[in-house]
Parts: sequence; structure tokens; C-alpha cells
Amino acid sequence: MNSEKQLALLEAQIKSLQAEKESALLALGAAAGLGHFGTHYSKLPSPVPILAETAARMRDMIKLASVAVYLVDETTNDVVLSFFDGDGSGFDPDAEIAALIADQTFALALGLNRASFAAARDGSGQLLLHPLSTPARTRGMIVACLAQPRRTITDITLALFTVVANACAQALESFEHYRSIDAIRLGLEERIEKRTAELQEAFERLRVILDSVQAGVAVVDAATFKIMDINRAGQKMIGLTHSDIVGRTCFDCFSAAKAGDCPIVDRGLAESSDEHTIGQVNGGKISILKTAIAATIKGRPCIIECFVDVSEQHKLARLREDVERMTRHDLKSPLAAVIGLPEALLADASMSEDNKELLRTIHDAGVKMLTMINSSLDLYKMEAGTYKLKAVPVNVVSVLSSVIADLEDLAMSKRARVRIVREGAGDPGPPDAPFYLLGEELLFFSLFANLIKNALEASPKGGEVRIRLVPGRAAPIAPAPMALVAIANQGQVPQDMLGRFFDKYATSGKDGGTGLGTYSAKLIATNLGGEIEFTSDAQNGTEVLLRLPAPGDEESAP
Repeated sequence: MNSEKQLALLEAQIKSLQAEKESALLALGAAAGLGHFGTHYSKLPSPVPILAETAARMRDMIKLASVAVYLVDETTNDVVLSFFDGDGSGFDPDAEIAALIADQTFALALGLNRASFAAARDGSGQLLLHPLSTPARTRGMIVACLAQPRRTITDITLALFTVVANACAQALESFEHYRSIDAIRLGLEERIEKRTAELQEAFERLRVILDSVQAGVAVVDAATFKIMDINRAGQKMIGLTHSDIVGRTCFDCFSAAKAGDCPIVDRGLAESSDEHTIGQVNGGKISILKTAIAATIKGRPCIIECFVDVSEQHKLARLREDVERMTRHDLKSPLAAVIGLPEALLADASMSEDNKELLRTIHDAGVKMLTMINSSLDLYKMEAGTYKLKAVPVNVVSVLSSVIADLEDLAMSKRARVRIVREGAGDPGPPDAPFYLLGEELLFFSLFANLIKNALEASPKGGEVRIRLVPGRAAPIAPAPMALVAIANQGQVPQDMLGRFFDKYATSGKDGGTGLGTYSAKLIATNLGGEIEFTSDAQNGTEVLLRLPAPGDEESAP
């Protein structure tokens, strides 16, 4: 086989691998958003927005001609069509459900916590079935008409589909919880205005309502912070009986606040919400989402505490992270061919220089993608606290030059300039002079790529991104001298981001933003043994300050 035929075969293989890579990247992108439904359930007029969001996420993973969602009616226990999104192809969900119930397929699918498949009643295609279930109950069923062959759907895609379905079921349950809490709050506001017998009657009715919901509800004396009453769901979460809980302070049971710093009593808020972990009598721990509101009962200032168990949602988040790691791992296999085949063909002396340059471009792109995947795996180890740093002196000026070259298109689109300046006592030297820090080259590349990309995106048109390098000085108690790297731009951080600038998934007004750039930068800086902070205002713009270890006398730069 001559070189031209080899090159044609290689190009066909590369197109196939690129298609696999794009499919896997789409799955990874979908996994990044799984299990994250909004927490504004109490403001929704119906569960339809949750179901619509679920259908949209499922269509991102699998081609579906139609999606129907059936929910269990609380009164009749029948399944009722609550949402339908079809392409007008004549798919009749009610007729399909009737056929599935008749041949027991529907009942079998309800007992599975995964996707199953069935033939359409007229034999025109296949149906995808998935139950909507939580540990407490079955809430309904998804019935979708496939628009792609069953054999083309991978196991990873089906696992992602299950994550979305389970997240939808949890969101529906949370929706019901929040609606119950709102009903309870409204009922309290109306009933506390009544007197004597009316008030007693209202409390009796309220007791029935409180004990029927799965959210914990407690009444706390605002003067002593002692619990006056609590419903059965709250007792179950804490693991104590009603008599054991009443009389204890809320700080000992379900509140994360401390005496003297109560958001309602000491800070004067009318309402406060937070998420935290509480301990149980059996030694276990659960995560709760708690809302506290100020109220008055018989002229007595009180606090109404409402809380729901969100541990299952956190399990879904961990499952999503597992799927992300699995997808990253699977991406590495096809990359072996992308990197290896060009290396083998470059050994052919008869190949033209143009073809060799094309092969080198393919090889370099594969190596860069493999480096990015390995970097993401390193970030997971950092989150888990298992990353082992192999620190050596690294010339970060060379790293910064590579990052700036990679971001050249972004800088040109913003008409922005990226400039390196040297500061410090004496002659700091030219901008391209070596500047050594202790760490790993790949970590420095990821760290600076995230921060400089953010700075360029936030910079106004025609602005400048300035990178200051300040040598470190040894301190008497520091294990190594700490150098300063500061990355500044003329944009301002949005007000709603100031308190969560380095938080995971925190983003504001940025199309396509994942909220992972500054989060991963902080992880890397911490694992390098350094510190990171920022300043931002309308007059001076934004500057991210990194203090990182520099080589000491015993660790001289090469």
C-alpha cells in the first residue's frame, strides 16, 4: 500500500475516531449538568417545567421522536399523562400505555430502576420505558418513541439517562415538599391571628397536615431557642421521639447557627435558608435543606423551621461525578490511535513534507487532548485529597507563552493584548527571562490557562490582560520563598459572584460557562502549596493574586 492510500485510510480512521470523540464529549457535557434541577420548586405553578427540562436533557443524549411522561394521581393511584412532546408522527401515548398495561410490560418496567425497551403496538418502532422512582415511592413512568436504532445507544448513554430520570423523580418529590411547606406557612400565617378555641382547632388541623408530609417542621421559641413542637417527619430525621426533642434547643438538633448568631433573632431576617449536615442518634448523618421564618403564636415570638432530606440528591451528584470519570477514562482509548498512527506513518521516508506536517498536527492535537483528560483526572484526585505533587523548578514564562499562544484567537476576537511584566527589587530583567516556580509544568499550564482565559473573556474590547511576575523572598518561618503571579484585566466581577468566585459550578451571565475555571485554579494553587485571592472594583478592574513557592538555594533552577 503506497503512502497516498495509507494517508487516505488514516484520514478515514481519524474521521471515525473524531466522531467517537465528539459523541463521548457530548456525553461528558451532558453528565456535567445531570442531577442539578433548580431549588425554586415552591415558585413553580406545576411540575410541567421539571418534566420539560427532563425531556430536553434526554433528547440531548438519545434521538426521541416523542416523549410522554405519566405521573401517579394521588387520589385514584392511576397514571395520568402529565407531559407530552411529540413531532406529530401519529404516536398515541394513551393507546401505547393501554397496550403495555394489557401485556404486563408496564408493570415489569415499573419494577426496574433502569431503561427498558418494548415494541410499539403497531410494530412501527421501539419504545423506551423508564420509571420515575425515589426510595419512598414510584412517581410515574417515561414512555418515549425512539428515533434512532436501539443498537446505536451505548451503555454509558443509558446510565446517563437513568441519572436524569432519577434526578427528575427527586425534583418532583422536592416540588411536592416545597408546595407542602408553602401551604403550611400560609396556613400558619392565617391561623396564628385567631384566638382561643379557633387557635386550638387550627393547631389540631395543622397537626394532621404536618404529620402527613415528608418534610420536617418544628416550632421554636424565639426567646429561648427551645423546640416547642415537631412533626413526625422531623422526629424521624433526627431519630428521637417527640417527647425527647421538645424542650431541647434547635442548635442541638437541626440548626447550623450558634447561640448569639441566629439569622432570625440576632440578625433580624424575616426568612433564612441554608443547607447543612445534621447527626442522627444512630451515628449517621444526613444533609438537609432548611428554611426558617419568623412567626407569632398567641403573641409569642416563634421561629418556624422547615427542612427536607436532600441526601439522595447528593448521591445523584456523586453518581454524576462517577459517570464523568468513566467517560474521561473511555476517551483515552481512541486517542491511542490518534497519537500512535501518525508516529508510525512519519517513519515513511517517501512521504511528502505536506503530509508529514498534517500528521504532526494530528499527533499534537491528540497529545493535547490526552493532556487535558489527564489534567481533569488529576483535579478529581485533588478534590479527593489523594494527589501526590512531584515538585520541580519550572520556568513559568515558557508555560505562560504557550498559554498565550493557545489563546491567541480569543485575544484577537476581543482585540485584547496580553502582556507579561517583571517587578521587584533591583533589575527584574526582560519579560521573557526565565522565572522559576516549584511545581509541575502541566499543573501550571492548567492553572494559567483557566485564569488567563477568564481574564480575556471578562476584558472589554481593546483591553489589556497584564501578568505581573514578582520574585519571592524567603521568610523566617516559611518552608520556601513565595513568589507572586498576578493576572489583571479591566473588567469587574459581577456582584452576585463576589462571595462565590472560587465555588464549584459558580457562574453568572456567561454563555456556555461551567463554573469550573476558578474552582480548579484554587484546587491547583492549594495543591502546589500556594494561595489564591482576588480583588475587583469598577475603577481598577479585577486582579487574581497567586502566591506560589519558588525554588530555594537548595533547589536551584536548571
